[in-house]
Amino acid sequence: MKPALPIPTVERLFVYHKVLTNLLIEGTTHVFSYDLANRARNTAAQVRRDLMSAGCVGSSGKGYDIRSLLDRLSEVLEHGASRQVIVIGLGNIGKGLISYFSSPNNEFSILAAFDRDTRKTGKPFQECPCFPIADLEPFLEKNKVELAVLAVPGPVAQVLSDRLVMGGVRGILNFAPVRLAVPKWVHVEDNHITMMLKKVSYLAKLSPDQVKESLTTVG
Repeated sequence: MKPALPIPTVERLFVYHKVLTNLLIEGTTHVFSYDLANRARNTAAQVRRDLMSAGCVGSSGKGYDIRSLLDRLSEVLEHGASRQVIVIGLGNIGKGLISYFSSPNNEFSILAAFDRDTRKTGKPFQECPCFPIADLEPFLEKNKVELAVLAVPGPVAQVLSDRLVMGGVRGILNFAPVRLAVPKWVHVEDNHITMMLKKVSYLAKLSPDQVKESLTTVG
């Protein structure tokens, strides 16, 4: 089996994919590494290394063919990847995510939501069914769910995370304000909104030179 790409490389490839998609929509057919690097806020050398690791080769005269590059990146990033998700917690964040993913042409499908509030269960939200949290394990077993969004208060997040992992979930998008302890084969992406806003607030007060220094200094 071919070894997996490093996570930082995968994250950059997703950025390139988004930039290239926008370029294609604008009518651009080819792009050079330095232009892609500028749009992705990276270096041309790093872009070439990342694309080479994904099996993408460009031309010194014309650069990279954008459509071919997108096809290859989609093959690398999306091959065998699950697109079915469940949402744990039908509060404001959970409802917002379901509304977002209900839009046309979205790549992901929300199979169901789960909540402990009986006033929310038993009826759909935006055509997405909402079940009692007690029904979680049978649903996971029946549907072989691999992805979950955790949008619950901190005190219950770890217990629910354990139940998700035991049910076969391999990826969790975590909106709870706590760090989750999961096995090494489970990937957790934390979205602590308050923490992210604090980071933005801190960076916003820095001068351009301080920002540049912070990006180049090794911690």
